[in-house]
Amino acid sequence: MKIIVFSPTSTVLRLEGDQPLGGADSMLLKLIEILADEHEVEAYLPITKDTAGQFRGADCYPFMELFDQPRECDIIIHNRKVFPIPNTIKYKYAVFYSQDTNDTPCFNGLKGNRKALDMYSKIWVLSEFHKKDLLKMFDIPEEKFFILGNAAAPQEQVEKTPLSFIYSSTPFRGLDVLLKAWTKIIEKYPTATLHIFSSMKIYGAEQLDDLHFGKMFNDMKSGRFKNLIFHGSVPQEEMLQQMKKSFMLLYPNTYPETYCNVVMEARACRTPFITTDLGALKETGSPAGCFIEGNARSPEYLQKFLDTLDFVIADNKFYEMLQKNCYPIRTFEDYAQDLLNEINKINRINTP
Repeated sequence: MKIIVFSPTSTVLRLEGDQPLGGADSMLLKLIEILADEHEVEAYLPITKDTAGQFRGADCYPFMELFDQPRECDIIIHNRKVFPIPNTIKYKYAVFYSQDTNDTPCFNGLKGNRKALDMYSKIWVLSEFHKKDLLKMFDIPEEKFFILGNAAAPQEQVEKTPLSFIYSSTPFRGLDVLLKAWTKIIEKYPTATLHIFSSMKIYGAEQLDDLHFGKMFNDMKSGRFKNLIFHGSVPQEEMLQQMKKSFMLLYPNTYPETYCNVVMEARACRTPFITTDLGALKETGSPAGCFIEGNARSPEYLQKFLDTLDFVIADNKFYEMLQKNCYPIRTFEDYAQDLLNEINKINRINTP
């Protein structure tokens, strides 16, 4: 079967090497790899012409090249950003693969147009929350949805470093809340350490670290926060090495996640977490963590977060229960099986 993946997104990808990537871009590349293992795949991506070529079995090109000459395929998978599909392409079946809530730039200009996604035969989403979020903006029949989700790789179990904590997400997902909490945590637990893996570099926008988060980043780098180690954005494997040793992931999230790769990665490392009851966080993470209700920037939330941390530290049996509940996780093998089953189902529908 011939499949074209069309991703008119903004983060410039490097197909080789250890580029730090956000969850959505990482999963897009994983999707391409899995499909190319069984089908003929062309991928039109946010890459430069000099980096085009073969990637794990797929032929990859800059996405604007899809407009240059006629193409044919059985299935086109349109990733994330609503963007005109070139009229140069003939396809039998169109899928919209969403990873975002309806209020993000991926859906700019579509407010009030409830039929904007009618041209797609299927809408792939990441969670039940994600599906409900899109239904607030678009009229989509139930049978068009397919919940694909994301995944993580199982990790070896290593000994935890006592009172070692980690944050591994973008700076706009509650890092400011965590830093406020850390000033109180370190007073009560003076031997605690906090490892911060965060930067806009994963979006190819490292300049935004200074523009939007300059003071916060400078404070972390300068030693203002005791026992805080700032790593920025690093290759995934390097972050996972620290995640495996960490006692807990501290994630006072302010963002309505449509899945949450960070939480699934924490579970893969048998690292329990404290986060917010927001978006698909509980759907992805329960029952391996603690979920705080309310506005993450409110004083009430902060106190609940600190109280919950105190409880987990004090109750070893509860902590062990959270660790045990980290597994089973959703693995890339699970993800691949669901993805290929869906592709084969689409093929059967379109085969005379």
